[in-house]
Amino acid sequence: MMTTPPPTRKRTGVECYKLRQWFAQRIHLPVISFYASKCADKSSISYFEEHPEHIDWGGLSFNPHAIHLLEENLDRIVWKTLSGNSAAVPLLEKFSYRIDWNFLCENTSPDAIRLLENSPDLIHWEKLSRNPAAISLLEKNMDRICWWNFCLFNKAPEAMQLFQQKINQTSEWELFLFDLFYCCSFHCFHCFCCFHMDHREWCWWNAFWLNISSNPAAIPILEQHFWRIHWLTLSSNPAAMHILKRYPDKIDWRGLSANPAPEAIRLLEANPDKIDWFFLSKNSGAIHLLQQHPERIDWGNLSNNTNAFELLEQIVGEDDTLDLRFRMYFAVPFICGFNKNLHMNCFEMDFATTKQRQCALFKEELVQKVFHPSRIARYLEMHGNNGIDILDEL
Repeated sequence: MMTTPPPTRKRTGVECYKLRQWFAQRIHLPVISFYASKCADKSSISYFEEHPEHIDWGGLSFNPHAIHLLEENLDRIVWKTLSGNSAAVPLLEKFSYRIDWNFLCENTSPDAIRLLENSPDLIHWEKLSRNPAAISLLEKNMDRICWWNFCLFNKAPEAMQLFQQKINQTSEWELFLFDLFYCCSFHCFHCFCCFHMDHREWCWWNAFWLNISSNPAAIPILEQHFWRIHWLTLSSNPAAMHILKRYPDKIDWRGLSANPAPEAIRLLEANPDKIDWFFLSKNSGAIHLLQQHPERIDWGNLSNNTNAFELLEQIVGEDDTLDLRFRMYFAVPFICGFNKNLHMNCFEMDFATTKQRQCALFKEELVQKVFHPSRIARYLEMHGNNGIDILDEL
């Protein structure tokens, strides 16, 4: 719930920001406040310093640029989300009894990893397995890794080495079963394989190739294990265009529709009948195609497109009939996701107020310089009694 705190901090700059009018009219303020409070952006912090009544303290507690506001409002901190704030570890160390260790396991700060290393009994390994900053800690505890989360969510470059170690530690018989499960329906082989392996073991193997096929850094590994490639996710991989052009019959056009690589966009332009508009709507490199076909846009995915703000402003601002769809998709977080770029761009500079502040600062500096005692003394010395008369008039 949003509360109305008193102004908490003296402004540090003259810039003033406001919500874009078309945006503020269409989105419920608590939705803006929560997501915009999370944005690590100058405009959002400046806005909330000006309008503390609009702060969502749950979102702000996650913002690494808002530590000064949080330190001045300790009673308003949401400690669960603060535990995931990469800049908040010094504050968390002062109030260690308030730490939420579940969220801390996803904190990418090196200081947070140090806290976890010092308290291994409090680690949530399923969450830590997602953390790209925790590779060294995970490498020391490979038996504790949740491989499903690790393979699906951990994007650290060093994760490839742990993947390879896991494969090297797996017997040939297990690898055979993994591949069998990977290529065939799980239901067809469940009765046979349930005696030999855990279902979750197959899941990590499937997740591994699903994830690695979309990883631009994994192309060398994929070329060595060609038949294990997951073609849907490979088709969305910007670094895999040379493979896709070599095997055009294996292209999955759903994945390619989400691929932002220029070569992928050219293929889509040449094959408009094969475009999947649901996936294309979230493609940051396909804005011009979406502009040409606004009637085919999927609003949930467009709201999660990092380059779509100007398009949203143009289409929604001009066509009031689209308001309902925009409101529905943008206001429901689990549909549209958290689009950092979109929420940061919901602010624009308030030029009128900024100009007033700049003029006020200039006026104050001008008065200080003009009426500095040394200038007054010199003026009187130059003009004598006439100078005194002029000063009296001022």
